[in-house]
Formats: sequence, structure tokens, C-alpha cells
Amino acid sequence: MDINGVPRMLLSREIIISPYIAPSAQEAANRLGIEIFTDITDIKDISGPAL
Repeated sequence: MDINGVPRMLLSREIIISPYIAPSAQEAANRLGIEIFTDITDIKDISGPAL
């Protein structure tokens, strides 16, 4: 099903985009399997299976 012409996708990964991440938050994200990016252009692949 599309929403305003954009296909819905199943989430396949968890990410945080923030210009600054405290070292303790980085460690917690690593333990939880969350990817952290400081710039949206650093995310190379956002594809996932369509719903």
C-alpha cells in the first residue's frame, strides 16, 4: 500500500541520526545493535522489503 505515492516498507534496521552522540550513548547503541550516523548522506542503503 502506498501513502501519498510512497511505498510502505518493513523496517529492517534501527538507526539514529544526530550531529553528536555521547560516548556512553554510542556504547549503548552498539550493545543494542543500533546504527548511528552523524550525517544523513552517510547512509548508503535504506532499502528494505516492501509491505
